[in-house]
Amino acid sequence: MSHDGSILRWPERRRMHHDGGGIAVWLAIALCLWLGGGVIAVTAVTDLGVAVARARGAADAAALAGMASSPLAGGSGSPQLAAAEAAVANAATLIAAEEDGWPLRYAVTVSVRPRTALVVVVTGPVQAKAVAAVRPPVP
Repeated sequence: MSHDGSILRWPERRRMHHDGGGIAVWLAIALCLWLGGGVIAVTAVTDLGVAVARARGAADAAALAGMASSPLAGGSGSPQLAAAEAAVANAATLIAAEEDGWPLRYAVTVSVRPRTALVVVVTGPVQAKAVAAVRPPVP
């Protein structure tokens, strides 16, 4: 009761609409999926970079080995065999060799298995091809 004798009434409560945080949960799930996809993409790009770097290194090694063995450069062996052995030593495969004149050109391919199983499922093995050419220095 109030001071004047009337009955006090509580103000009417308004019902507030509330979703129980459902939107926040869905946003958090979407953010996690988006970030997870980003991690997979970065890992795949990194694996591709590794494959390309390995292919370039293997092509350079094959070209140098081929030049060192070439009769054109004073070598006494088979340039293609030496290039193929250098490629295999670098976990690559020699796919082409041009040895008819200068420069000698060798192409190799490398297959790299991605580091994470999820990237393997998405992309499979990463293939890279590189070509290197060498010419002996002019005295």
